[in-house]
Amino acid sequence: MSAQTPFSKQDVRLIPKPLWGFSLASLCVASSWNIVRDEALTSSGSQCRFRCLPGRHDGTLEAHERWSYDQSGTVTLQEIWPLCRNCHELFHPGRTLAHSGQAGLDRLTRRYAAAAGVERREAQRRYAAAFHSHSIASKIQRWTIDTSLVSPHFPLKAKRAKLASLGLHSWNPYPFADAILASPNA
Repeated sequence: MSAQTPFSKQDVRLIPKPLWGFSLASLCVASSWNIVRDEALTSSGSQCRFRCLPGRHDGTLEAHERWSYDQSGTVTLQEIWPLCRNCHELFHPGRTLAHSGQAGLDRLTRRYAAAAGVERREAQRRYAAAFHSHSIASKIQRWTIDTSLVSPHFPLKAKRAKLASLGLHSWNPYPFADAILASPNA
């Protein structure tokens, strides 16, 4: 993406509630994550993907995992963006709302509008659409995680001993739900 290309409407994707706390970084051991992160950061020339905010970049790059969430309950890693902290925050309005309330979200929306080159009303619509998609996807409790984008290139060692590596993996945030529902006393 060129330095002056505006963000698209699909850039903001909120993490469905059952997947909160889940990330590629949280699934694999640090040595595996460091390889993936470092590759994403260095392949960009160690520059923020969105260099459209002159003077706003603090020089520290973070790896932003881009996942797609479909209605069948599959979450697929699509790419990893190198972003400075200021740009990275633009893609996490839910976190901003949780930590800073509506006033924080309003400030973030103004920043997003400036960075995306859109009117504030359009930025509000984009965030509203992301929150709406989030509420629909959050109703899905079981997810299949697809990390095939990176797993063939980087043998990812999973943190959990039962998983030798990552690829397709089922995620159930409520592991005892089936046992409770199957219980004759339920």
